[in-house]
Amino acid sequence: MTVTGRVEREDLGAGVQVLVTDDGRRFALRAREPLPEGRAVEVDGRLAEDAVGIGMTGDPVLEVDRVRPV
Repeated sequence: MTVTGRVEREDLGAGVQVLVTDDGRRFALRAREPLPEGRAVEVDGRLAEDAVGIGMTGDPVLEVDRVRPV
């Protein structure tokens, strides 16, 4: 799936990055490296059906395959 939004950091637990879309959807991000916070990006990835994020945001976890600036 491809999702566009802004990357924000949530200070829950150890901290987690969250992608917030223009329509208000939120995805906890699981990526190999931290993504650029505060910037608009397009993320290709897949929903982790069995994942429970350590950040405890309650948002679906998006496993990041590729990121592009928008």
